[in-house]
Amino acid sequence: MGRRIVEEVLGRREAGELWATGYRPAFPLTPQEFTLGGVLPAVLYMMRWGQRRGKGNFEEVYDRPGVAGKKAAILDVSNGLSSRFEWFKGFDNDAGQAILGDLLLAYCLENRRHCTGREEQVQRVFPTHYFASWVDLPPRVAHLRGVPELVTTTLARQLHGPVLERSHRGHFAVGRDFDSNLLLRIFGTGAYIEGQPDNLSSDRFDESADVGLDQLLTIRLAQSLHGAPTKMRDESPDIINQQPVSLRATETFYDDLNVFLRAYGTTIPRQALLPILESYLALGLTNILFSTLRMLLQWAESGTLPPKADESSWSVFVDCSMSMDYDLRRASEESMDDLVQRLGRLPVCMMCLRILDQRARQERLDGLPEPTPDPTNRVNYLGDLLFDRLEASRDIEKDIRRTCFKLSDALKDSGEDSPAVDLLDDDNQKPAWRLAGHGAWLRVW
Repeated sequence: MGRRIVEEVLGRREAGELWATGYRPAFPLTPQEFTLGGVLPAVLYMMRWGQRRGKGNFEEVYDRPGVAGKKAAILDVSNGLSSRFEWFKGFDNDAGQAILGDLLLAYCLENRRHCTGREEQVQRVFPTHYFASWVDLPPRVAHLRGVPELVTTTLARQLHGPVLERSHRGHFAVGRDFDSNLLLRIFGTGAYIEGQPDNLSSDRFDESADVGLDQLLTIRLAQSLHGAPTKMRDESPDIINQQPVSLRATETFYDDLNVFLRAYGTTIPRQALLPILESYLALGLTNILFSTLRMLLQWAESGTLPPKADESSWSVFVDCSMSMDYDLRRASEESMDDLVQRLGRLPVCMMCLRILDQRARQERLDGLPEPTPDPTNRVNYLGDLLFDRLEASRDIEKDIRRTCFKLSDALKDSGEDSPAVDLLDDDNQKPAWRLAGHGAWLRVW
């Protein structure tokens, strides 16, 4: 009911924008569950084509025709590949198709919910080779919560412009050939471009290249799709050049990955390299999140982000004694409880930023900094707006207070009796915090 009342009071468009997830200029990820293993194929696609991935041919080629809602399973893929006699010989019987299916499940593809078996829906593709980027799994890149975009922009290191440009140079140049991008060079063994670089079918594989079985299976799977997926259609295909507020943690993310790939990318076997990369991505993104947490909690107190030199991640004490030492276990539990409580404050900070950002754009305030690529000035400007350091602060505060009262009255008229109503009427807090706290209470961030 609360969400419906908000839409009635504010209007559906404004409410939808206000109650969206997170605040992308500060933290350009959606803090929800995503499949980490599906990130690298999407990153490889963005690196190669300089755009966000749209629909490919996997569903058209391997979904079962005439069976409503029946998505492709391992058995469908193995049946399709085994019919390509120029690639596979001796797999055209039941036993051969079962063996091929098990190889695909072991090296290339994963079933939905990590299920075993050959009849379950295929959910994602493993990044064993660059050509995994041709396979549009998961079906929508938005299911990966913005992580591939952040990894791509972090590695590209483009200092200006709202979107990534294909002409950018560096170790991880976007939209260029395989030799110009370290990640593509490592994962694209035997891959080269023939014809127009922008043609989605221009990628080729040198059959004389030395690749492992896991990579060859991925290459054959991709070749059966006849081309890379098209650019995204239902949303903007551009890769937004957005860095998080935790610039120091982001630089550390780039430096560590760059050094690791340059030193070991071509020497560590692929099956060992992938778990290391996935672990690194998890640790690096966690460090960015914890750094963002500390910075936004400081912003909430002063309206100003700490300078880059003073940026640090939130410290967490972890007990590695398997809980055998009572003092270590207690210290670890207290540290984690403190972190969880502070993480609970993060959605309120991000919603407060969204509220202020929306009002500043609606009022077309002079001097509102661009959020890309570095959001520091934007966030600090909104902090000045919140802490009454700008000429427009008082008018914005009155406008938000009026919204709080409208929502409070609408909730009371509907018979709603909840802490959200008291929060909206609390004149001891700034209106932006009251409205942000109400949104967090609705659990819609």
